[in-house]
Amino acid sequence: MKISKRTIAACAACALLLQLLFAGCGREKTGSSGGQAEDAAEQEAEFVPGVHTYSGFSDAEGARINEISEDYGAKAVQLALLDGNDIKTFCYGYADVKIRLPLTEDTKYRVASLSKLVSAAAFMAAAERGYVDENADISDYFGETCRNPRYEDIAITPSMLLTHTASLISDGDYTYYSGMLTERSNYLRAKPGTEYEYSNFGYDLIECLLERATGRSFNSLAKEYLFEPLGIDASYIYNELEDPYDVGILYGEGGLSVRELASFEGEEELGRDLSLAAGNLIISAKDYVKILGMLIHDGCDVDSVQVLSAETVEKMLASRMSLSGFDVAYGSQIQTDVIDGETVYVHTGSAYGMYSAYVFNPETKKAMAVLTTGEERSTESNGIYSLCMDLIREVWK
Repeated sequence: MKISKRTIAACAACALLLQLLFAGCGREKTGSSGGQAEDAAEQEAEFVPGVHTYSGFSDAEGARINEISEDYGAKAVQLALLDGNDIKTFCYGYADVKIRLPLTEDTKYRVASLSKLVSAAAFMAAAERGYVDENADISDYFGETCRNPRYEDIAITPSMLLTHTASLISDGDYTYYSGMLTERSNYLRAKPGTEYEYSNFGYDLIECLLERATGRSFNSLAKEYLFEPLGIDASYIYNELEDPYDVGILYGEGGLSVRELASFEGEEELGRDLSLAAGNLIISAKDYVKILGMLIHDGCDVDSVQVLSAETVEKMLASRMSLSGFDVAYGSQIQTDVIDGETVYVHTGSAYGMYSAYVFNPETKKAMAVLTTGEERSTESNGIYSLCMDLIREVWK
């Protein structure tokens, strides 16, 4: 069910009123008398470490995951492990620290660049239906020449966009305009198809391309092709979530409130938006591993419903380029140095205080998603955020 913007605005106003009421009650109960003492007491009451719930893990495992989360000073940690068809979940902290809104396994977060794998899956689902071709010239979809002006004879393909090899800069404008993809400033010196250069811009062009090819909004395609068949509540647009109330605030540098999250919306005019596919997916860790589970089970969900064909999944997971330290697939990197003795698919996400990662292994039928916020931004030598990596090591074994 799509909720109208007027209804959303009313709900947002009610939610804000409730937050103010909760905040006021909190101050009354502490008996604070104002000034610096009140501010200090409120700050001290902001976060109580050690608040956690878990399902499927033992008490000892839950305690250890909690200890790691607490050691990093995270405000919230949500993880899910899929092993075969079984999902285990763990939640630490609060979805909203100020009003002590509990973090649950159903709380959804904006997962940053973990969005890209799902966007790649949406593109491949459209390819199955004949709307797009991963090896076509993207000029065919944009209705005008799209070339790196340094290499005017080389066509740029969706496959290049999906593997960060299209020679595009990392971040471009957020609305498509005629002539954008012939401007020298939007390209690197690399020859298209020959070098890897991470590009959010390239993934957002996938969104724009799909809308032009299908005549439908990108978010509606993702819902029909992926989210609805998998029975999950996820969306690239906050206002189009089935339940927009259980959404977590992001804490950290440039942190994102729920109100700010609601301001991320696609362009009303189809085929112009460049703001969703690279990083705006809103989803829980539990539901994210259901998408990973579909990929490790040859396109089927845990109930054997075919969401993508086995052939499509094979294309998504194929190595497209080998680099020093990893191979490149659609929406993922293939790495051998993350889990000892295993070759796994990996991606991280970082934006507005969200530090996230997923890992999955089609051979062992295991998958894991970790969503964290509020801790310091630090990475290990393999590029995965330190808290995420410590939790992966602890839980994966």
